Formats: sequence, structure tokens, C-alpha cells
Amino acid sequence: MPNRLEKTQQMQAGTFLTACVFGVMGVLFDRLELVFIAAFLMAFCFWQVKESFVIVDRTSHRPEFGKINSGRWSPVKIWLGLAILFGAAAVYFSTAVQSGTLSFILWLAMIVSLISAGIVFDQIDSWLWLKKIKQMPPQAQRRLLIEILLLLLITEIALLLRVTHLNQLPLALHGDEGEVGMAALKILESGSPTAPFGVGWATLPSLFFYLPAGSIFLFGRNEVGLRMVSALFGALSVPLVYLIGRKFWGKIAGFTAAWLLAVSHFNIHYSRLGVNCIEAAFFMILFTLLLLALLSDGEQAGAQNITKDSFTLSPFLFIGIIIGLAQYVGVYSRLILLVGLPLYMVQLIRKRIHPTQFAATMLAAFLVFAPLGMYYLQTPIAFWGRINTVSIFNPNNFQSLSGQSGELLGSLFFVIKNQVLTNLNFYLQSGDNSSFYDVSLPAFDGVTALLFWLGLGVVFSRLRRLPELVLILWLVLGTLAAGVMTNNAPSGTRLLTVSSVVFIIAGIFVQRTTDAAAEFFLKISNARSLHGAKLTLIFSTLLLAALGINLYYYFGLYPTYTFNILPTALAEQIVLASPQNHVYLLGDGEIYANHGSIRFLAGADTAVDIKSLNDLSPLVEDGKGMTIFATLPHFDVIHSIQAYYPQGALSEEYFFGRLIFMKYQIPALPVQ
Repeated sequence: MPNRLEKTQQMQAGTFLTACVFGVMGVLFDRLELVFIAAFLMAFCFWQVKESFVIVDRTSHRPEFGKINSGRWSPVKIWLGLAILFGAAAVYFSTAVQSGTLSFILWLAMIVSLISAGIVFDQIDSWLWLKKIKQMPPQAQRRLLIEILLLLLITEIALLLRVTHLNQLPLALHGDEGEVGMAALKILESGSPTAPFGVGWATLPSLFFYLPAGSIFLFGRNEVGLRMVSALFGALSVPLVYLIGRKFWGKIAGFTAAWLLAVSHFNIHYSRLGVNCIEAAFFMILFTLLLLALLSDGEQAGAQNITKDSFTLSPFLFIGIIIGLAQYVGVYSRLILLVGLPLYMVQLIRKRIHPTQFAATMLAAFLVFAPLGMYYLQTPIAFWGRINTVSIFNPNNFQSLSGQSGELLGSLFFVIKNQVLTNLNFYLQSGDNSSFYDVSLPAFDGVTALLFWLGLGVVFSRLRRLPELVLILWLVLGTLAAGVMTNNAPSGTRLLTVSSVVFIIAGIFVQRTTDAAAEFFLKISNARSLHGAKLTLIFSTLLLAALGINLYYYFGLYPTYTFNILPTALAEQIVLASPQNHVYLLGDGEIYANHGSIRFLAGADTAVDIKSLNDLSPLVEDGKGMTIFATLPHFDVIHSIQAYYPQGALSEEYFFGRLIFMKYQIPALPVQ
């Protein structure tokens, strides 16, 4: 009579294979219902797996907090007092543009004081990590070295994919990039102070513009200088994703997540744009890593009891600093509070963290955010304006999504349902519907999408475990706030902050599958290493396939699109023409001489907008000719100018076989 364990293993193996088949079909045919079935079957499969597969055990016992030694608080109170004093002074001086530098210095002093308070309280040994490494056995040290070198290699690959030919790809400099560049140039101009704690273009916090300003100062007024900050933030996200996977699920999860993020064409693209999207995504990953580490340590402390010696303060102060800093890179970082605050409150109620630690986080976050918060109090529209503009409940947006007729309740249900389905498809085979990328390219390659949906089931199989719960909250709340509740869905600029969780969940699937397979084959065969080698080959092939698909998408297909190329191409021609010519532009509603891309690349006031022949200034004997550029709606005007100035030369500018503008060059009058 076959034993029950063998039947259970066979059932799990069959369920696993069935889930994989549904997942592959769902991705190939772009069917949401199929990938949902795959995720459900995978959850059922791993729900049956023994707890021996759990990587990190958590206990349900509550920690007992001891009374903290007052001797440790004495010097800390001084540092915290200084932080509050510096923070209050920074807020006071932040209200005036002329005292912006002083306010910024005081703000930095406040952050240093907070960090010092944590270091003094915890009595941190700066070289403790080195001592621990030296105490490790030689074999463990070698494994650690290999692990570090492999992570550095993946990070270097990520960096190369983000900085190589940064001036050429994306071919088009988006108008928003140009506006960010102009705001950064204003900071670099002498005599044009920019208050660091106000808001600038598009209600972006002014402090953000100091990042591209520093990059432009180092790399020049060009695409490289404007985009380098994003490239660095994008590459630095890779080791953070690895650490999340490594700490809470295992090395395979960490390396898989890091690799998929490193080669993701969607992440590569936004890491090569001079806007604030990838910075918000970086802070979200960093926050999640610290949050999981802190709250999970609180879970572990239930078995050990938090004592006077184990009570720490510095990690909680540091995560508060990160929360505050993240708010300076834009509205997308508010997702941090949406995800983190409920988890903090739950852990506080369950007595997994001490009220003092929670207060430390809130104090640090408040002090760091306070100067910008003061501006928002004085100008509420700067805080809510962008949210109101993109919200589906904005009357114009709601009407566009629901149509002209129908009852309000029925229309609301229709809009929400469509928004949910539209954003769910983003995690399958839909593209980015924002103006920053091409909607025809799936945001996630087929391999990543498959691993994500299968991994989603694996994550749901252990939803009571804190790390899995954090990932689901990140995914669900982020998709609701940045996708379902906003127009033009799915928008990559908003969902980028959520997208990193896709790679982590994909890594979890590979890790848990590898662990489960090793256990399964050990029970039915002695050839465990042989089966492990086969599984490694399968997953390695999939990861290499992900690399090939993403490289083809971004470096093969994307450069052939004429997406947003017109202002950049015009700016390049204006740069060539302006030294010897008066430059005029026959543009349209979206293309004009003051366009952000044209101003950043060609300079302000290098071209003049005109509508007809009558707007042209007559030729004068100043040694300069005239160059007139015309976009598609004004080709007829070019011909009328040609009839009036027959001595000129007409040329056409094509991009991949498509006519994008005309140029008419009129020579200068001979100087008498």
C-alpha cells in the first residue's frame, strides 16, 4: 500500500506542473484569468509543503521590554535636543529665499545630530562587521567573497546598461527632462538663488533639482549630465533588491531578483531619464529593506526578549530619516507612508517594537520633512495639486473614463473595474501608457511575468509571515494608489515605484521551488545533485532568456521608434544654425521655441516662434541669414516663404523614413 507522503508529493508535483502550464499559457496569450489560476494552484501547492521549507522562522511570543538604562539616555538627550533645535531653525529660515543656504546647513546639521544620537545610544562599533568576518571560518569567508563579487558583477552590468551611450538613448530628450534641466541650471547660475525647501517646476520639491545640478556641473550641459543621477540610482537599486531577497528568502531569491531588475528594459529606460521617477523607486526599495529588517527583528525578539542590552535606537532613527528624505524626490514617495505606517502600527500594538522606537522614527521623519512641510502648509495646492490633476475622481478624468451617460454609481463601478483590469494587465503584457515610453513594449518580459505570477501564489501561501505580508501590501496598495486611482493607466512613471516588488516575488518563486525540489528529490532518489543541476540549468536558461528579450526590446526595437523625437531633433539643428542665422520656428501646440528640451539643449531665446510669413523680420545687413524650421502643420507656410525668398535652400529631415520637419535656409545679405 503506497504511503500517504508519496501521494502528497505526487499531488504537489502535479499541481506545480499544472500551475506552470497555466502560467505559460497566460503569458503567451495575455490572459489574466489563466495567470490567476496559475497563482492559485501554486499557492495550493506550496501550502502543502512542510515547514522545513521556511527560510526564516518567526515566533508568536511577545517580547518583554525592560526599562532602559538612564545612563544611555543622558548623552542621547543632548543630541536629540540639538536635532530639534537645528530642525526648528531650519524651518524658520526656510521661509525666505535669501536665507536658503543657512536653512540647508541647519537641516544637514539636524540630520547629523539624529544619526549621532543613534550611534551614541547603541554604542555602535564601526568595525564590528569586519570583526565578524574575521571570526568566520575560512570556507565561510570564501563563500562570502564569492557572493560579494557576484553581486558586484551584476551591479556593474546594471550600471553599464544604464550609462552606455546615455547621450544617444533615449534618442529624444523628453520635455519634462528639459524642464528639470532648466531648473537645475538655474541653481548653477550665479545670482539666481533657489530656495531648497520650496517647490519648483511641476510642484517638484526644489531640493530634488540640486541632484541634476550637481551632475550637470560634473558632466556638462548635455544628456549625460542630466541623466547620470537617475542611472546611478537605478544601478544602486540592484544590491538593495538582492539584500531583501537574500535576508528573508535566500541567496537564490536575492540573485534572481537582482538580475531581473538589472536587465529589465523598463527599469533601464527610467534609469536613463533625467526625471524623478527612479529616485522614488530607489527610496521605496531602501525603505522596504529597512522596514523588513526592523520589524522582523522585532518578531525574532519574541523568542529572545528585548532586554536593556538588545534595545536599539539607531535603525529606527535612520528609517525615519529615509522616510523624510524620500519626500524630497516627489509625490511617488508618499507610497512609503501608505505601506509603512499601518505595519508600524500593527507591530506597535502587538508589542513587537517599543513605543520609544516608534516615536524615534516619527520624530526623525518629521524633522527631516519639516522645512518642506512648512511650505506645504503655506501653499496647500503644492501638496495636493498633482494628486488632484491625475486622480480618476477629477471631473474631467472621470468623464473621460466613464463616458457621457449612465448613473453615477454604475459609472463608478465601470471605471473602477476597467482601472483594475488595466493595471493588472500591466503585470502581464501591457505597456507603459505614459508619455515617457512606448506602450507597445510590455513593461515586463515574458520570463519575468511568468516567474512573478507563479511567485505570487508562493507568496500567498505564507501570507501570515511578515516579509510576505509586506510585499503584498507594497504590491496591492501601490497598484491602487499609483495605478487604479490615477488616469492614463497604466502609467510607468507612477507604477515604477511598485515594479521592484515584481522582481523580488519572481526571485522568491525560484528560491522556494529550488528548496522544495531539493527536498522532494532527496526523498525519492539519491541523485539529488543531478536533479539540482537540471533545475539550475532550467532557471539559468530562463534568466539568460530574460536578458536577451530585454536587450532586444530596449536596444533593438525602442531606438527605431519616432517617439518624442521632434523637439530633440529640432534642438540639435537649432544649435547648428543659431551662430550664423536668425532662427524661427513654425511649431504647433506641443512644439514651440520655449519647449523644455529645446531650451535645455539649444539655450533660451535661440529661436523665435512664428505663425506666418508676416511674422518674419526682414533680412538686414548684419552678416546673419535666416533659418526657418517647420513642423507638419506648417509645411504650406514654408512654401510661401520659399516663394518670397527664392534664394533660399529647402531641406527635409527624416527619421527612420518618416518626415518630421522641414528647414528653409536663407543666406545672409552681402555687407555693403
